Amino acid sequence: AYYARLRGVTSYSIFFTRGEGGQNEIGSELGEELGAIRTNETLEAARILGSEVHFLGFPDFGFSKSAKETFRKWGGRDSVVTRLVWCIRALKPDIVITSHDTITTKPNRQHGNHQAAGISVYEAFAKAADPTFHPEQLSDTVGPWQVRKLYFRNRSQDSAALKTLHVVDIDISASATGGSSIGDLAFSALQKHRSQGLD
Repeated sequence: AYYARLRGVTSYSIFFTRGEGGQNEIGSELGEELGAIRTNETLEAARILGSEVHFLGFPDFGFSKSAKETFRKWGGRDSVVTRLVWCIRALKPDIVITSHDTITTKPNRQHGNHQAAGISVYEAFAKAADPTFHPEQLSDTVGPWQVRKLYFRNRSQDSAALKTLHVVDIDISASATGGSSIGDLAFSALQKHRSQGLD
C-alpha cells in the first residue's frame, strides 16, 4: 500500500500457494474449493493495496514443520528457486520485500512453507542475475536480472540485533489518494482474508 498507493511504484505480490491446505473460518469448503475462495480474497486485497498478483502454483499441503519437508513436497529446492527466479527475471523488480525469513531452528522457527519461501527469496536474489542458472529461461524478452535490494520483514524487538540491521521504517499514518491512511488501507486489505478469520 505504501509504495503503490503513496509513491506510485509498480507493485507485485508473489504467492507460493493458494492456501488450499488451510482451515476455513467462514464455511465448509476445503481443498480446491478453499483455494478458489482464498484466491479471490487475495485478489480483492491486492486491488485495495494496488498490487498485481502472481501465483507460483505450489500445493498447500497443510502445516509443514520444516523447509526440508516443504521443498520435498514442492519438487525440490532447485525447482522452487527456479520458479521464483523466473518471476524475478520476467517482472524485473528493483526491490524485493519478503515477510518470511530463513530461520529454520527453534525457538523462532516458522511454518515450513514460510521457511522455504524465505530461503528461496534469498537464493533467487543472487541467482536471477546469474546467466548460468537455468539459461533455458533466457530469451529476447527475459534475461538475467539483478534485484538492487532485498528486505526481510523484521519482527524482532531485540535492540542489540536491530543495531546490526539496516532498518527501514514505513510511516503507515501517511495518507494515500482518497484520504485513507496507509495503515487503514493495509487493514482493509487484511480484512478481505475472511476464510482465515481476519475480518
